[in-house]
Amino acid sequence: MRLKNFVIIVIAGLFAVTSLQAQQFEAKGGLQDNRNNERISLEFKGIEIIEALKFLSTKAGLNIIPTSKVQGRVTLMVEDAPLEDVFELMLRSNGLAYDKRGDIYNIMTRQEYLDMYGKNFSDQRQIKIFHLKYAMPSHIFKVCESIKSEIGIVLSHAESGNITVMDTPEKLKEITEAIDSLESKNLAIKVFDLKYARAQDITERLESHLGLKEGSVKADKRTNQVIVNTLKGRMKDIEEVIRHLDQKTRQVLIEVRIIQLTFSDSLSKGVEWEGLFDVAEKYGLAYVGSYPFSAVQAVVDPWRSRKTVLDGGITPD
Repeated sequence: MRLKNFVIIVIAGLFAVTSLQAQQFEAKGGLQDNRNNERISLEFKGIEIIEALKFLSTKAGLNIIPTSKVQGRVTLMVEDAPLEDVFELMLRSNGLAYDKRGDIYNIMTRQEYLDMYGKNFSDQRQIKIFHLKYAMPSHIFKVCESIKSEIGIVLSHAESGNITVMDTPEKLKEITEAIDSLESKNLAIKVFDLKYARAQDITERLESHLGLKEGSVKADKRTNQVIVNTLKGRMKDIEEVIRHLDQKTRQVLIEVRIIQLTFSDSLSKGVEWEGLFDVAEKYGLAYVGSYPFSAVQAVVDPWRSRKTVLDGGITPD
């Protein structure tokens, strides 16, 4: 009886373990550990998938084990993208599947996954790479981010002008229509020469207040110019804003005279005759007579003695 109960307990335990493993196999949410907040930049051009996985393993500290049937090439260029998104795009772009056990990621083909677990590696998302011709990748990235679903992934590479999107077919169609619409619109480029304002200040104001989603604005500090790339219909509004911002700053003129004084303990007395005669010459005065009995007066005035001047300037009759 005890042996029978022991066998039943062992079978129940094995069933629980099998059920737990099956749940683990079905959990394909990506890098479910503290590394899924990391971001990474890389550029792969036709590199072997095995070498790409080795690089990712070394760069991110992941334990990745591929099977012997894993093969193909990867072309992927991303800047500052979440590690989880890069990992999933790398695998799904080559039709690969994965299963995580503990800290180890087992990479395999989808057929191997089907043979091993008896079901398909299900993921309804599809991948599409957009090669932009006119629109700025940074602005298209924002548009895609606003359209994608909760399970969608958007990666941007400014240097190549590519946008990589992985999402459901419905969302991919919506994103494609939005990008085609932006790419087909007639964009205009204009360079504004500033007279008074700083190019960097004007650029920041345009980006914050106008919210340019269909184009870009850049500042050239060397020439103090603002380069605007946007739709023709919006260019007039931007011209008006720049005209109002590029105004001469009002200035106040302050005239300052600096007088230098030298203080000393000595005391001097006397008359500055040189300065006195300069004044006399300026106002038409002449010195007549001999000091101290005469006074300085105009030539046309009658002669007065110095005493007369000191007494009040009245000449006796």
